Amino acid sequence: YWMPRCFNTLSHLIPMLQKWLQSHDFLSEQKAQKDFEGLNLQTRPDLVFFEDDAIHLIDFKTGSVPFQKEVFLGYSPQLPLEAMILDKDVLSLQYWHLKEKDCEITAIKNPQEIIKRTQDGLKKLLEHYFKEENPFIAPLKSRHLPSFDAYAHLSRK
Repeated sequence: YWMPRCFNTLSHLIPMLQKWLQSHDFLSEQKAQKDFEGLNLQTRPDLVFFEDDAIHLIDFKTGSVPFQKEVFLGYSPQLPLEAMILDKDVLSLQYWHLKEKDCEITAIKNPQEIIKRTQDGLKKLLEHYFKEENPFIAPLKSRHLPSFDAYAHLSRK
């Protein structure tokens, strides 16, 4: 069942990759880390294309792709956080939605602004939660959170 679907997806992905590889150096699944405000951030981006001294940061998605607004508001911070960790000039943040019938690229608008908002937001969160008197409370249900709470055990009350 899954093998034909996989081959169909690859038949769309490979030409896209070939196009990018003709004009860009790249790294894939390379671990990176950065100390930020006393917290060690780590990542392993799916794909990074280099263009001069700047990068295009790619995240492969087989499920749903976050909406622009979700990334902008910090509900889907993966790509902006990865950009912070890599600490390079960012030309684009892209989701490559791998589907059986095609591969769709969604580029996040205003990547520099979003990266800055993410950095400022993370700094505020850390300033708040690194104070021992502030509790870590498992979040209430929200449409921006999964239906299960994998982090409830980390609550500090």
